[in-house]
Amino acid sequence: MKEEYYKVTVEDTIKQFDTDRKSGLSTQTADNRFEENGPNEIQQGEKTSPWKLLWNLYKV
Repeated sequence: MKEEYYKVTVEDTIKQFDTDRKSGLSTQTADNRFEENGPNEIQQGEKTSPWKLLWNLYKV
């Protein structure tokens, strides 16, 4: 089951990401996480053309 992130408390989030509420991540920790996970980017999926969306509305 997918976690419902909007229901997670601030305190639980701080614990989960092993960070500090006031100072955030240290530079070293941030650098390590960047090396492990790469940049914080949203993955772009395949785009659907407006015509295909319209076609899918009326397809049986």
